[in-house]
Amino acid sequence: MRGWFDAFREGGGPTLYESERTAASHDNILIAIYTSIGALFLVFLLVIVPAIRRNKIPTAVLMGASLYVLASILLGHFSTSWHVSSSDILTTYKHSAGLRLPGKIGVNIGLMYFNVTLQMSESNGTDNSNSHGRNRLFFNERFTWSEVDEVERQLQASLQRGYPSPIVSVAETLALDDGTFAWGRSYRIAGYYSDVILWTALALWMISNILFSLVPRFSGYFMLLTGAFLFLCDAIYAQLLPTPALTIRFEDTLLFFRYGWCFWMILTAGSSTLNLTR
Repeated sequence: MRGWFDAFREGGGPTLYESERTAASHDNILIAIYTSIGALFLVFLLVIVPAIRRNKIPTAVLMGASLYVLASILLGHFSTSWHVSSSDILTTYKHSAGLRLPGKIGVNIGLMYFNVTLQMSESNGTDNSNSHGRNRLFFNERFTWSEVDEVERQLQASLQRGYPSPIVSVAETLALDDGTFAWGRSYRIAGYYSDVILWTALALWMISNILFSLVPRFSGYFMLLTGAFLFLCDAIYAQLLPTPALTIRFEDTLLFFRYGWCFWMILTAGSSTLNLTR
């Protein structure tokens, strides 16, 4: 006879649940932000705008642009697409292996962490590997650097867990924190200060929207300040990036980094605040 608390128990032992797997190609936090901002805009468009008697279209455009600024700030904080690079490679799964496999590696650096994605074929390319991805390996590993030696600790853990050698090579490069090639320290400092400015811009955006229905003139001033801090965020991030520029070398290719869509999205959001206050 089963009792009240016997669900998911095997042989009278502790409760066991299935492991929760996270998709390697999607970020659940970003999907939640997209969904929330889209839902807010639809509610405003379908419920609030019809109740407005005058200037419906300008009001809808104004609030849509304001929500875009909010989405840009949130995505800029949580996303890892500030400095990105990707390339096709021919590499081994581990350093001691002799077989080199084709694959594609991507490195996405954010403000508080960076992601390394790797797609590798299980064959050497002589057989058909296009059977719906069944012959391919997919990896997506995230490394955070909220503390000085955090990447180093995660690197040691990745070696113990047996991560593929391309992922380990990227982590080793970004774990460097002293000397001339302190890539990790430069990215960590750039991300820290940019993130502080980004959250300040969010606070100014909230004040601007609160004042919108009370004192529209001061609402415009705070929206201008929001745009100024967004521009400052991009400027500081670009200024604090490592010098010389980071280049990760593999056996047959080099990874050169460029600004990702987060950088340009923040720049666009800052420009949109200028149009909102005209």
